[in-house]
Amino acid sequence: MWSVSRSVVAGVALSLALSGAGAGVQAAEPVAPAAAGFDPVADGAAVVQQANWDAMQAVEVRMSEYKYEPAALVFKSGQPYKLVLRNVGKEPHYFTAPAFFKAVASRKVQSRDAEIKAYYFNAFEVLPGGSLEFFFVPVTKGDFALCCTMKGHKENGMVGTIKVE
Repeated sequence: MWSVSRSVVAGVALSLALSGAGAGVQAAEPVAPAAAGFDPVADGAAVVQQANWDAMQAVEVRMSEYKYEPAALVFKSGQPYKLVLRNVGKEPHYFTAPAFFKAVASRKVQSRDAEIKAYYFNAFEVLPGGSLEFFFVPVTKGDFALCCTMKGHKENGMVGTIKVE
């Protein structure tokens, strides 16, 4: 099930948590991306619509105490992807990469029993035993930082890198 801890409708930031029990969604008031200080990919909806989703590539990241496996991700600009985030640890973990999320056109995030469509995501929180799938197309090339923002996790080495070629 989904529990959205922070969200802004019409394409700004969402922080998602998955759990096996209960569901709740709390949404903030809608805010235009520019007004909120975000600069997501221009024409992201058109990028998603024009992508060849039959050629989508799947990439899985396993999260545990205190690491991402793999910790270095590489994506190709223009290629559609499904990023599967799986928490195999005993604590909740965040997949936080704000600059990366601004460099991609987002299609949706889903779990086995929920789906959220938004233009922009900021971070994903996956609870122990949970997983989610993020569907996106990288647009802007560059190197991006990844970390878990749970207290003490980044400091204990839960960091990574994302490269868009």
